[in-house]
Amino acid sequence: MPKTALPLSSVIVAGALLAAGAIGTPSFAASSSAYFTPAVKPGQRIDSIFSKAIAITGADFDPLVRRISGTASFEIEAAKPDEVTGLDRYLYDGRPPGSDTLVIRNHGMTNCDARGKCAINDSTSASLFDALLWGPVPDDIAVGSTWNVKVTSWEIGPPGEERVSVVRLNPDLGQVTLVRQGHGAGRSSDDAVLDVFTIVSHGHAIKMKLSPGVATWEGRATFVHGITVADEILLTRPVELTSDTGRVLHGEERIYTIFTER
Repeated sequence: MPKTALPLSSVIVAGALLAAGAIGTPSFAASSSAYFTPAVKPGQRIDSIFSKAIAITGADFDPLVRRISGTASFEIEAAKPDEVTGLDRYLYDGRPPGSDTLVIRNHGMTNCDARGKCAINDSTSASLFDALLWGPVPDDIAVGSTWNVKVTSWEIGPPGEERVSVVRLNPDLGQVTLVRQGHGAGRSSDDAVLDVFTIVSHGHAIKMKLSPGVATWEGRATFVHGITVADEILLTRPVELTSDTGRVLHGEERIYTIFTER
């Protein structure tokens, strides 16, 4: 997923936690493994809903908005301390449903399919805790604990640095809530797939290549025994749009994702 102020969705979540008495938990030391190591077993199913919105706005062109959303279901078939295997079913809205065997390794940072093909899991959110974006967690954590993470290019963001903070711990539930704030420069994984957009300027459609500026992001996520219960993040960055004829437009891009267990 992400400055000095929480995005609106974070404020709403924070308000709900405050009402439930979740914020203001006394600070205490606890082993982090109980909160981030997936406690799953064969036959267990993790259902989730996800959504991503991308908006590019500027003074000289119409707003461009794209949205992607869907649902997923991960049914556990085998679970080891360093590996979780299951059947991943997913349905992106407007597309046919799909499924594949998914093997999660390396603290959530590596995904492998049934054919043994593996890749870095650079998704903004995932069903299980992913250390790629949250970093190596200290052995012991408490409310108020912080650590810094150097991130490589990921789904919606560039390489950069993050600061992660613990804002809530519930040892009875194995529940932890983290806030991440970061900044970086360069291209995201999404940019590597799609960096040409059709922009409408004064009634004319123009294909333009996007060049991103420095990005900042902030997000909040809650995990229960290594399972992602909720995760939201907002990233913003200036962008430069250039056409084949050399015309240049400047704008702002806003990207946010919402992931929740259902």
